[in-house]
Amino acid sequence: MSIRVVIVDLESIQPPKFPAGSESLIETLANTIVNLRGLLHLPVLYSLGIEEYELISGHTEFYAYLKAREFDDSLPDRLTVLVVDKKNAADIQKQLQTTASESKSAVSNAAKLSSDASKTIDFSNLEAKLERLFSSQQKSIESLQNNLINKIDSSLPEPLPILVAFNRVLEPLIEAHICIKLTNFVGKAKAEKICSQLKAAKKQNENFTSLISIQKTLVTINKKGKQSKLIGPEKMLEILDRWQQ
Repeated sequence: MSIRVVIVDLESIQPPKFPAGSESLIETLANTIVNLRGLLHLPVLYSLGIEEYELISGHTEFYAYLKAREFDDSLPDRLTVLVVDKKNAADIQKQLQTTASESKSAVSNAAKLSSDASKTIDFSNLEAKLERLFSSQQKSIESLQNNLINKIDSSLPEPLPILVAFNRVLEPLIEAHICIKLTNFVGKAKAEKICSQLKAAKKQNENFTSLISIQKTLVTINKKGKQSKLIGPEKMLEILDRWQQ
């Protein structure tokens, strides 16, 4: 597959050159990332090796996400990206240049629309045009979201037993699979926290042999320093019972 949807650690991306003159745009985008809990446009990366990537498109989005984490440190330290193969570099650059050109054209048209409306001072007509523009943008966003969902669905592995899945959490697609499944049971924020702790445990060569060993790994500490389980026994049984549905 030439294009893969992957969830990568931020630290595995080589810091790209900061887009000069984009400070205001980055801060504005960062605020929307905090509100939406993620990016609509995925950065594009080359794979340089194991857990090492080079950013080739989406520099502004990348730095905006870093800024968003400064605003809200509960945002994950991982990012959903598109990883492409260098052997297709010519086609990749052509597509990126084409989409960039279309984006600039859309911005130009929006600016022209605003200018024309200001000249005529026809506010009723301006409102109708803005509504059409907003509707068009919404359809584009929905199309991007649907394409992303379809790409993730087509890339995910067949349902795996829960212990097998948890023991393979370091594989990006398996991690995405686990996070999506757990979100149905415990919500997105806790699912991401669970995935993060599972990955940390596996990096320490821990092997999950039972649900009890998983529960012991998944803990949280409150402000008073008291430790508690991220998943209680009843919730764990519910997850086990419905995991492969």
